[in-house]
Amino acid sequence: MKKLLLLILFVPMTGLGQEVIVNGITLNAPNGFIRSDAMGETILWIKPNKNDVGSDMISITYIKGHANSLDTESYCNKQTRGVKFIKNENFNIDGRDISICFKKGDNDFLIGQFLFKKRGYIYIINCMSYSGPTKSYFSDFSGDPNKTIMYMVAYMAGRFMLY
Repeated sequence: MKKLLLLILFVPMTGLGQEVIVNGITLNAPNGFIRSDAMGETILWIKPNKNDVGSDMISITYIKGHANSLDTESYCNKQTRGVKFIKNENFNIDGRDISICFKKGDNDFLIGQFLFKKRGYIYIINCMSYSGPTKSYFSDFSGDPNKTIMYMVAYMAGRFMLY
């Protein structure tokens, strides 16, 4: 029974490819991330660190809507149960201004969230990295969750800009 349970949990993480095509946009995550369909319609990639802890995650949710139907800053500044707003920062990535909202989850994950409007859809991209007290949970990318978040944000923004 334990083997069956392990198999059921493992198959959604490995049985699917890294790449996914969403509304004509080919999306993937940086090297080392594994795509999971454990969250249904939300696209989720997880990157385990050297201790096999899922220290980095990228999720994408999308909705059909007009480009002006969702105000980025007001959406970002809303706190939810278990997630606190930290700050909003604007960055220029490859000639395009992107507003990134930083939040901190009660689960010790730092979250960099940005919205991308393209082809009649609004994409909500969350880049998450562990930032709590347990050092063995930190990302292998860098010891600084802020740098890890910015790397993931730049990578994902670049994927959307290609199309």
